[in-house]
Amino acid sequence: MTTNSNCTHETISKNGELIKYKVGLMNVEKERWKTVDYRISQDFRSTCSCAMFETQGILCKHILYVMKKKQIMDLSDYYILPR
Repeated sequence: MTTNSNCTHETISKNGELIKYKVGLMNVEKERWKTVDYRISQDFRSTCSCAMFETQGILCKHILYVMKKKQIMDLSDYYILPR
């Protein structure tokens, strides 16, 4: 299992409240990295091109990496799914 401590990022763009990052493992080619859209707002909202949350309901290592870098310690209710 790979931890997100092996991840790194590259900022693609900043446009108002939207920041786009490329996030991936340090030892993997950048073409295989995923794109994370991070929206600056009261509630943390982010999407990833791997779509793990949208398809499986689990936050991916790419979004968790961005949360760690932004020092976000609380999940918004959006990410708490009824089971």
